[in-house]
Amino acid sequence: YQSWQKVLRVNSEEVLEFRDVLLVPASATPSLIFTARPARTAVATTLVGRRDIALTTRADDQSSSVFVVDPVARQVRLNFILIDSWRWDAATRTFIIGRIVEDRHQWYRLRADAQSGEERITFRGLPTGFTPDQVLPHPTNAGQLFFSANDALFLQGNAAVPTPIAESIRAYAIGAEQIYYLTQNGFFVESDLVGQNVRILGRKGLFLSDDVPARIEIGPDGTAAVLDQRIGLHPQ
Repeated sequence: YQSWQKVLRVNSEEVLEFRDVLLVPASATPSLIFTARPARTAVATTLVGRRDIALTTRADDQSSSVFVVDPVARQVRLNFILIDSWRWDAATRTFIIGRIVEDRHQWYRLRADAQSGEERITFRGLPTGFTPDQVLPHPTNAGQLFFSANDALFLQGNAAVPTPIAESIRAYAIGAEQIYYLTQNGFFVESDLVGQNVRILGRKGLFLSDDVPARIEIGPDGTAAVLDQRIGLHPQ
């Protein structure tokens, strides 16, 4: 395998831990599969269930473009521009795309095979013109969605109206079997995927600020971690 190294500083009474480091086989030969125009940031993402790679580039105007590239054929399968955010829904093999139109989010689905155009996502049992701040696919139930608005999290499942999951939250993440969220008063909470079996994991000594929102990330082994204002990592 090719070597991997990182130079870092460990402060007094501080623990740093690195997991899931990917070691590339020494025999692997890098090859150029795609080039894009220069951008302020660029992130490559693998798509579960497909060999394609999604390359997200963000320009100075804060809008993003996504190029879906086949690394074997070295061809761009899809390209969507002027988006605010996107997610890959492996269960339905579609992209969930968010755009800001007249200061409001609008949400669409787009099939990976590009045989049809974008389809506007409708949210049942809600006022006309309602648009969530964020939309995430359900990890196992095809077609179901989690969405957040006004610091509250909901599930659009099979019912006629959305199921409320939690309110007054700062951040959340959807795992394979659990939801993790951080409340406004700093509690780190776990529930099942319908918002039941709630368990308070404690207060993690977080530094919270509206200027730098906290984030929750879930690793491949199910470990959840909160990244706070001071870039401190608090695993659970």
